[in-house]
Order: sequence, then structure tokens, then C-alpha cells
Amino acid sequence: MFQMTQNKELLNISQVVMFHSRDMPSIQELEKLNSFRGKEQLWIYFTMESIYNNPSVYNIDQYFNATATYGTDTDIPMPYRYHSRKHHVNDSISKNYFLNKKNMVVWLVSNCHCYARNELALKLMSYGVDIKIIGKCSGFFSRKLSSMCKNKLCFKPVFQQYFKQYLRSFKFFFSAENSLCDGYITEKYWESGLDNELIPIVLGGSNYSDPKLAIPGSFIDAMSFDSPKALANYILDVSSNSTKYNSFFEWKKNWQLDSSSRFCMLCDKLRKGFNLRANPLMKTMDIKKCIKPQEKFNIAEKHS
Repeated sequence: MFQMTQNKELLNISQVVMFHSRDMPSIQELEKLNSFRGKEQLWIYFTMESIYNNPSVYNIDQYFNATATYGTDTDIPMPYRYHSRKHHVNDSISKNYFLNKKNMVVWLVSNCHCYARNELALKLMSYGVDIKIIGKCSGFFSRKLSSMCKNKLCFKPVFQQYFKQYLRSFKFFFSAENSLCDGYITEKYWESGLDNELIPIVLGGSNYSDPKLAIPGSFIDAMSFDSPKALANYILDVSSNSTKYNSFFEWKKNWQLDSSSRFCMLCDKLRKGFNLRANPLMKTMDIKKCIKPQEKFNIAEKHS
């Protein structure tokens, strides 16, 4: 049975040690720790950051026995959310998700430097798609939300419940990733979109059609359209048609979002055993798995 701890004093007696990429010791410190390391102790390289935003892994590959990342080619896959097929299809789902949704698109954004998605949002708005922008890059909080935030109530349950209700008044969530990397599908799609019963408008570097990565039929993929104008027209069409809108929630009959913690899944994987180092760290974190946002966005624009 595994027990997780952050107590570094237990380092020498631990069976497994996880190193978070953002808190990685220097090469000198790693070498020092390695000199005291037991022969059976496993070192796991852990990150949930995209490859673009991850520190370099150059010269540290030799220290680690396994990788644990969001990717599918890692030794221990740890996606932002787990999902699975239901054992029994539920045909009785008849909720009208279109009902009482008065607002169009909401976007929670704090990273202002992903210019491709910013440009896409601006183009969508220019074609008549109303996008409510909330976060550090906008200052577009409503007065009520803003005043609550000033009183540092943003993370208290009362505010969270109010904010969740506010989000659910929208039809779509702009789930554009800040890095377009293979397998990198974050809470923007899962928690912000699906958990709040909004249709995610996704922009990322993953194959969202792969059922191992995302739930089929649950999203609008921006990259499947010839141009931002075509995407905008489709969003406007779905937003005005309750039948089309509700079709994006048909997945609930066959699929479910799992509540399993990624660390519980990690412990289960360690308990059952796994093949060490299917891929070297340098290959797992290869920058070639990412496309520069502007390059990806240009692909979307090439027919416009």
C-alpha cells in the first residue's frame, strides 16, 4: 500500500520519489541526491505543464526511471480528467440544456500572450459572436463579481456557487489552450466546459476525435473549419437551434466523467506495476509535439 507525502525528511526511505518539473533541483543537487539514493528507489519525472511552458529536460534524463505527464506516450498517463464509457447506455436523458441559457460564449483567460487564440477570439467577435471575457486580460468582470473579488471572496464557496450559476447562463466556453501540444487538453475543456454543461469551443494541438483524449460529440473543434468566419457562422447556427445545441450533450448517454484523482490512479499504477521507460524523457518532452500557435492559427486561416 502506497502513502503519499511531501515530507522531504522521508526521502531516503521512500520507494518512489516524484520530481515536479517546475520545482526541479539543479543538476548538482540531483547528482547529490542520487548519490544517497537506494538501488530500488524509483524516481519519476512529473509535469502537467505543456512542453512549451516546461523547463528544459536536457541533461537530467539519466536520473529518472519513469515519466508521469498528461501525454499518452508517457510511462504513467495523468490526464487532466479521466473519462470512460458507461457500462449501460442511458437513453432516458431528456434534459433541455438549451433552456435558460441567455448568453453566448464565455472565456476565462489569464495568459495574455497567446496571440493566435486572442486573434481568433477577436475575429469571432467581429463576425457577430458575443464573447464575455473574464480574467486578468480583460477587466470585464460584472460589477457584482468584481466587488466580490475585491473583498477576496472569489474562492469562498458562496462565490464559487454563484459563479458556477453565472457560467451556466452561457451556451459555449472558449476552450482555447495556451500551447498547442499533442495530448495537452486542460481544465478549459473538462471543468470549465463539460462540468458546467457548456459546449467547449476547442483550439488545441490534440486530436480531439480520439476517444482516449476527449469525449466524441461533446465539442466544437475550431481547427475543423476553413476559416474563423465559417466557425462563427456555425456557432451562431448552433446557438439559435435548441435541437442542434442539445445534440452536443448526447454523449452523456454513453460516456461519464470520472472523479478519480490522478494521484490515486498513480498509486494504483505503481501497485499493479508498469514497464519502466517506454520512452526516454527527451522523447516524451520533445518540442516537436507542439505547433507554434501562430502556425496553427494560420492553418485555420489559409482558406479565408
